[in-house]
Amino acid sequence: MQNTTAFTTAWPKGVIARYLTVAGSALGRDDLTVDVETVTTVDYDDPYATRSTCRACAARDERDYDQYRNYRDYGAEAVRARASQDDARSWAQAHAETCRALPRPA
Repeated sequence: MQNTTAFTTAWPKGVIARYLTVAGSALGRDDLTVDVETVTTVDYDDPYATRSTCRACAARDERDYDQYRNYRDYGAEAVRARASQDDARSWAQAHAETCRALPRPA
């Protein structure tokens, strides 16, 4: 049987990927996710990192573009950004596959 659950929670501004946690899947809640977003400074619109945040348990991972200095030899900021995003997506997916955290009742 195919899952036909409709997801209605809007993605926050800046989110480039979203992974549903185990708890979210089990409960049919589309707000228990790990969101991946690019991070900018207050002064500049250029992104400097990719951050993953679990909306269920608040675990975080941040991949600063400077971690990928060895990519400078290839001359492209876009290459460093892509490497940062790829690593952030991998972390987010791995976390979502194991996170069973439930939000505290209101």
